[in-house]
Amino acid sequence: MGKGMKVTMNATAQDLTAELLDALASQALPTMEADEITAKMLADTGIGYQRATDLLKAKVASGEMTCRAVYSPDSQRKVIAYRKATTQKEP
Repeated sequence: MGKGMKVTMNATAQDLTAELLDALASQALPTMEADEITAKMLADTGIGYQRATDLLKAKVASGEMTCRAVYSPDSQRKVIAYRKATTQKEP
């Protein structure tokens, strides 16, 4: 391309770009909820990161807690958030 030439997208390319952006947005991770905790948050209480991770993973394995991937509100990084498991009563 020569100097000063502009690149323009045709309608098909614009439609494809919009479609791809919509697909990416629909797969974006949610943000943390108020009742969730991360291993780092627990580690900051003084027990250490590895101990916090082991403890939270054990609680997930026992069914006491659930976990999911979210974006951390302070760093916008992917983290694992943990919360107490909800129990549903059988009718």
